[in-house]
Amino acid sequence: MMIRVALLTLQSSSPALGLGYLISWFKKYSEFRNDVEFSIVEAPKAVSTFIKPIEKICKELEEYDIVGISTITQDYSEILTISDHLKSKNIPVILGGHHISALPYKLPHSTVVGVLGEGEITFQQLLELFVKCGGFPEDKLIGIDGICFHGKEGQIVINKPRERIKDIDLIPFPARAYFTSKHFIPKIKWKNKVVGNIITSRGCPYNCVFCSTTKHWSNKIRFASAEYVFNEIMYLHKEYDVTVFQVDDDLGTVNRKRWREIKDLLRDNGMLGRIEFHAQCRANIIDEELCDLFRELNFTELEFGIESGTQRILDYLKNTVKKRCTVEQNWEALRISHEAGINVLAQLIVGSPDETIEEVKKTLDFTEIPGIRYQICLLTPLPGTTLWQYATRKGLVSEDMDWSRLSLELNEKTFPKKVYVCDTIPRDRLWSMIKPKLDEAVLKNDLKDVSLSFDTLFVGLKLLFRDPRRYSKLYYDKFKSLFNVYFLKYFHSR
Repeated sequence: MMIRVALLTLQSSSPALGLGYLISWFKKYSEFRNDVEFSIVEAPKAVSTFIKPIEKICKELEEYDIVGISTITQDYSEILTISDHLKSKNIPVILGGHHISALPYKLPHSTVVGVLGEGEITFQQLLELFVKCGGFPEDKLIGIDGICFHGKEGQIVINKPRERIKDIDLIPFPARAYFTSKHFIPKIKWKNKVVGNIITSRGCPYNCVFCSTTKHWSNKIRFASAEYVFNEIMYLHKEYDVTVFQVDDDLGTVNRKRWREIKDLLRDNGMLGRIEFHAQCRANIIDEELCDLFRELNFTELEFGIESGTQRILDYLKNTVKKRCTVEQNWEALRISHEAGINVLAQLIVGSPDETIEEVKKTLDFTEIPGIRYQICLLTPLPGTTLWQYATRKGLVSEDMDWSRLSLELNEKTFPKKVYVCDTIPRDRLWSMIKPKLDEAVLKNDLKDVSLSFDTLFVGLKLLFRDPRRYSKLYYDKFKSLFNVYFLKYFHSR
C-alpha cells in the first residue's frame, strides 16, 4: 500500500529547500522509496496574510496519510490550528524546523513526533517505521535519535540529539520538482531573471543574541564541496534557466578557498560571468581581496548584518569578544563592496533592551549612504536564542503566547503588537524615528532592480494569471505603499 505524505510550508516566497532535502534523501537512501508518495503543499502569503484560508489548507491535507509541517515561530498559531484539525481526522502530524527544535518539551498534543535539528536521517527513520508498523509505537520511537514524542504517561520524551551529517555532499540536491513552478519563472524584482535558491553550507560559528542558527545547525560550519555547488548550479541553469543564484547560507561566504575553486570550475566550463550570485556576508571577513574574488564571480548583491551604529549595542547583539565586529568594519565593508560595483543591503536592528535615542540615530546613519539599500528590523526574541531567555525572565514572552507577536515583518500593522524589549525608548517614539526610513526604503529597495519594459509587463501579467489570488494582493499592497509614501507626501507638501 502506497503511503501518501504531505509536507506543508507556510513560507512560500521561495522554495522551502529543507523539505526538498527530506524527499531527496529518502528517495536516495531508503529501501522503502517506492512505498511513499510525497507532495509539498505551499500555503502562499502576501505580506503577512495567508491568501488561501486555513480551512482550505486543512481540507487539502485530509487526503494524506501523514502530514509533516515545517515550524516557523510567527506562524505557529496557524500550525496549531492545522494540526488540531488533522488530529480530529486521525492523521498523524510530524513537526520539524526551528520552533519545535527550540521548544521540544512543548510538543502539541495534536502531533505525534517532533524532529529536532537536522532532519534528513530522522525523517527517513520515522517514515520507515510507519511503513513497517502502520504507526509510531513508543517502544520503537525510543530508539530514534533527534526526536521528541508523547509517552504513555502523558510526558514529553526527548531522545538524545541526532549526530549531524558530517559530509553534506552526501545529501542529494533538494527535490525541486515537488515545488510549484511559480518559483522558476522570471521575477520582476530581479530584472525579469529566474532566481534559484541554493544552500552551500550548514552552521555558523557565531552566537548572536537574536539568532537560533547555532542551536539548530551547530556552531561548526559544514561546507559542501566546490564540485557539489558547481553541479547544483549547472543543474538549475539547465533545468530551470536560473541565472541568479540566491545563496541561503548563514555564512557560506567565509570560505574563500572554496569560492576560488567554484570560480575556476565556472570559468573552465564557460559559465563565469553568465550567472550572478547574491549572498550574506559579515563585515569583519570582507576585504579588498575577497571583494575582488566576488566581483570576478559576478556577485551582484551582498547582505551585511550591520545591526548597529554604536559599538556598545553591536557588541551586545553580536554577543562575541574573540571574533569582534566593529562599527568601523561595518562602514568599511559597505564602502569597499559598493566601490567594487556590488549592490549592498545593510540589515539594521533597533530596539535593544537599554538602547538610547542617540544610539538609534547612529544606526539610522547607515540609511543615508547613497546607493546603499537597507532593511530595518525590530529586535525580536525568538525561541532558542539568548534574547528569548532574557525576554522570558522579563515576562515579555511565554511558551503559550500569541506567536504572531514575534513576526519579523515591520510595518504599521505589526509594530504596535510586536514584543518590545527596549525599556529606555517609548514604543511610539521609536516608531516616529524609523517610520520615515521605512517609507523611504519602499522605493529604494523594492523598485531598484525592476526593469521597466515590455518584458516587465509581460512577466507581471504572467505571474498574475498563474496565481491571481497571491499576486493581485501582492501588487495591490506594493502600489498602495508607493502611493502612500510618494504621491500623498507630494500632495501634503503642496
